[in-house]
Amino acid sequence: MITRSGRLGGVGLLIVATVLWGCMFPIGKPILGRVDAFAITFVRYGISAVAIAALLALSEGRSAFATEGRSWRLAFFGVAGFCGFSMLAFSGLRLSSPAHGSVVVATLPLLTALIQGLRTRNWPASHTVVAMLLALGGVVLVVSNGHPSTLLVSRSALGDAMILAGALCWAFYTLGARDFPHWSPLRYSAVTLLFGFAGIAVVCLMAFEAGATHVPSGADLASSWPHLLFMALGASIVAVLSWNSGVRRLGPVNGALFINVVPISTFVIEAAGGRVPGAWELAGGALVAAALLLNGLYRPRLASMPARCPNAA
Repeated sequence: MITRSGRLGGVGLLIVATVLWGCMFPIGKPILGRVDAFAITFVRYGISAVAIAALLALSEGRSAFATEGRSWRLAFFGVAGFCGFSMLAFSGLRLSSPAHGSVVVATLPLLTALIQGLRTRNWPASHTVVAMLLALGGVVLVVSNGHPSTLLVSRSALGDAMILAGALCWAFYTLGARDFPHWSPLRYSAVTLLFGFAGIAVVCLMAFEAGATHVPSGADLASSWPHLLFMALGASIVAVLSWNSGVRRLGPVNGALFINVVPISTFVIEAAGGRVPGAWELAGGALVAAALLLNGLYRPRLASMPARCPNAA
């Protein structure tokens, strides 16, 4: 059973993960003209795969790389989480808009709850569903600046569908950790990332052969290395380890709620750079914060209720 301090630690880890992911967009955007999405994904996860594999070997030994006869399952989760989400989300953004992408990704908690419910018949409590809807509403207010109707105008429904498919892939990855309860978050992260990078390499090779991508020049890579290093170490290794550790403590459905911090943190970073947030953006951020507080504060109350109460579990 997770203690109160354990839950608080989980909240902190998930905030670290989502803030780092929020930083990734403004940090990665300036180099997209020099290094395309395929190359960014390949270099980012190539560096992080090597680094996290070395970390696992030093921490838990070579035996930690054993898949225990579940290679196909680990490969599915790794390719879905790292290859599927990254490739689909970035490709979808080329056809859609950042605002649409933020809102679509914010459906991750609902997707996670739906998949878990279908798999286990364990549906989230009513207060968690309310928190999910509040958080989604907050993200809509932030990205639309208080005018949700603008989100109905889309350059491509295909792009939005691709981003939604990417979010679905990440939901499967997040839930996949429950199939390995005796593995440390480091082990699950490292082994699935190695499988995921193999999938990324195959997709990048196919894209190169089809002429959809090209190998960036040495000069372009050299000028982009600080951005790529942050995405490889901060937004990949630290963020993924923090995410999996936080989800282990809070559960996949409650943990997935924190994905709504990503667009909020992006706007905060832009504000720190001189962009003044509007009233609707502040209101949307407050809604997301209220949703996280509602879900976090209500759980201890439920846990203290008598066992006969059906929502006490």
